[in-house]
Amino acid sequence: PEATLAAGVRFAQSRSPEALDQLVLGVLSFHLPPRPEGRPDLTTFPRSTRLVADLAVDSLTLVELGFLVEDLLSVKIEDDELRTIVTLDDLLRLLRQRLGFAPVPS
Repeated sequence: PEATLAAGVRFAQSRSPEALDQLVLGVLSFHLPPRPEGRPDLTTFPRSTRLVADLAVDSLTLVELGFLVEDLLSVKIEDDELRTIVTLDDLLRLLRQRLGFAPVPS
């Protein structure tokens, strides 16, 4: 999606944590199961939104997301770390930590 690509460019240029969040949430949204109302804008969702219970992310999608994020951001995410990600906040916190950013604001 165009907004996700723009966030990727902004992140590459500025290393902005906010652009990182928008990029990651855009990539995740693109990989969610199809919905009749279209793809959700996860940037508007509470950070406590659960990936499996609320967004129907399955284990294969989570692994694919892990590989994609590793390629995009050049960070390594271990399989056991993927299993600890429950919420959007958990995902963003882990990636910010890997990239040396401050924790995700509450």
